Amino acid sequence: ILPTIRVYEDNAGCIALVKNRNHASIRRTKHMDIRYFFVRDIFKQNIIDVIKVESKLQYADILTKALSPQLIVDILNSSKYLV
Repeated sequence: ILPTIRVYEDNAGCIALVKNRNHASIRRTKHMDIRYFFVRDIFKQNIIDVIKVESKLQYADILTKALSPQLIVDILNSSKYLV
């Protein structure tokens, strides 16, 4: 048995789409192709767990956004969510 993979997410809408099938945002996703709900399926199977993190601790932002040098230092010095 493999351990559950932790996915750290700072977007509340994304978390709601994965965790809560009855959330109001689900009704607005009728146009989405079924393949995009793969993440919901693997969440239900306990393959992944989606965990809310503050935006300032979202490590992926270092690779995807232009951040101030101080924010980069703050993220790198924070070890709260490092595995």
